[in-house]
Amino acid sequence: MDDDEKLKTYVELWKQTIDVQKHFNDIEMRIRGLALTVLTFALGAAAVAIKDGTRVAVLSGHIELAALILFLSAVLWFIFYFVDQIWYHRLLVGAVVHGEWLEEEIAKLIPLGGDDNTTGLTKQISKSSPHRLFGRNLHSKAKIKVFYRSVGVLLIIFGCLALTSEKQPVTTPTQPASTTTSNTATETPSPTATK
Repeated sequence: MDDDEKLKTYVELWKQTIDVQKHFNDIEMRIRGLALTVLTFALGAAAVAIKDGTRVAVLSGHIELAALILFLSAVLWFIFYFVDQIWYHRLLVGAVVHGEWLEEEIAKLIPLGGDDNTTGLTKQISKSSPHRLFGRNLHSKAKIKVFYRSVGVLLIIFGCLALTSEKQPVTTPTQPASTTTSNTATETPSPTATK
């Protein structure tokens, strides 16, 4: 196989690899969007349960419904985390690594630019992805952890607060006692009736 055929083959493989990267990235964004939608509904349901002071029977006791909703939401939130990072993100990283390898092979046949002559789209995205926060470079894996773990911990904290909060009795403002006035008017004889 000569260099031109090799180059065409690598370019076709690279295009397919980019499509796979886009596919896995799209799946991850959908998972995060669905997770945020579920979170919004769970927080709304917990707020209504707190407002109403609803309690449910669990085993031999009762528990605040809001706490139960928040704890179940935390479990569901960490399931989304598992599917996102542990499942699909690893596949995306695999596609990125494969794309970088293809770009290195293409760079041997045609220069792509960059300091080391191996910089292509995939490698440039990987290079641009990290964000500096609190003195550390956060790569995509760390960003996902921060996103899911911070919200998950907050759900657990709010669940504990809802669990330990005491229901305050609802007081309604007192109405002033209504006074009924008696309309007993004394009849005065009309001047014409007395004649």
